[in-house]
Amino acid sequence: MNVLALDPSSKSIGWAVHDVNTGITSGAWRPLSWRSAQQTEFGRHLEMCGRSGAWLADMITEHAPEVVAIETAVPIRYSRCLERLAGALMLVLYTREVLAHPVTPNTWQAWANQNCQTRLTQWRTDDKPDDIAAELILEWFMSTTAHRVVAA
Repeated sequence: MNVLALDPSSKSIGWAVHDVNTGITSGAWRPLSWRSAQQTEFGRHLEMCGRSGAWLADMITEHAPEVVAIETAVPIRYSRCLERLAGALMLVLYTREVLAHPVTPNTWQAWANQNCQTRLTQWRTDDKPDDIAAELILEWFMSTTAHRVVAA
């Protein structure tokens, strides 16, 4: 089963893909362009959501995931920016008919604390890079949840 894991933020979107043909790849993508510094807050959010939605649509076309495991923050910690970004990403998943599996940071981090202590420590000491977070989310999903997902 092809799975895409996302760790979205306004600075970068960490991603990791488990592809049955090519294995696991990961990286980070920056949702804001150089133009965003000259825009209003709302303008930056619009650009971030539009660019992120187009990027996710391209990732779905390229990797054909059956499910996307996506980190969703606890509502009390959500900013307007992250709410808009999460909404844009979920809209793309809905329109492309890809199953979304949300996971809170506490869930995957508790699992990683028990199962991937070295990589979790690296993530914490390296200023929490989004690509490592996405890899850990992917590992969490594949270890705990993937067996329950049945592709259509």
